[in-house]
Amino acid sequence: MGASALDLREPLALAAVLMAYSNGLGVWAHKKGEFHDSFFQRLNPSFVALMLAYAALRPGGWKAVGLHRDGLAKSALGGVGLGLALSAPPLFFFWRPILLDTPMEYGPIQGLTRRELLKNLFVDTPIGIALLEELAFRGLLHAALRKQVGPKWAIIGSSLGFAGWHLTVTATSAAQTNIASAARLPRFLRPHTQPIAVVGGMLTTGVAGLLFGALRERTGNLAGSIVAHWIVDSLMIAALWLRRPRLD
Repeated sequence: MGASALDLREPLALAAVLMAYSNGLGVWAHKKGEFHDSFFQRLNPSFVALMLAYAALRPGGWKAVGLHRDGLAKSALGGVGLGLALSAPPLFFFWRPILLDTPMEYGPIQGLTRRELLKNLFVDTPIGIALLEELAFRGLLHAALRKQVGPKWAIIGSSLGFAGWHLTVTATSAAQTNIASAARLPRFLRPHTQPIAVVGGMLTTGVAGLLFGALRERTGNLAGSIVAHWIVDSLMIAALWLRRPRLD
């Protein structure tokens, strides 16, 4: 297909809306002096509903974005394997923080009660994070790109968008950890700890996006990437909560 035949209006519009939502909401939360998590928890279910409605109106409906029964079990099983594999490095890092002087801490998780943690793991994370982000990137954006540039560039393009979606969130999340004070870096790099953490976070997010996209493309179903995403995020949240400092 020649470049003149490409019509990238839909993927570009989708990318613009997604970047504006995530990064704009993150900036707004920062200005209001609140954790971005609370803003997303309130608004994400409505955003999921809007995306589902838009997906239903697109050519091919929900099936075109990977929401259907065909290949569901294979995709979900692959998602379990991929999620566990992607969880291993961060869980090892939390258990043995070889790049930090002290265990990793993340402010918004420190004060969660057990009930709040369970709600986060089994309601907020699967619906407001895994379903939302996978529907957005491996569903809508992937489908829009695939139609114009093919599967390879759909996977790459959606993973770049996925990394961009996390720019503000990664920056604000890094600022709510103890990375700046605990990182084991050469003296000349210590003033740049936060930017290094943000770049590293976005790179790992982009790599995860490539793997989620490859699973979605191989199975033709969105279930696997949703399951994998949920497993990775939930296990990291649970691990950080379990290793949080406790006051006697």
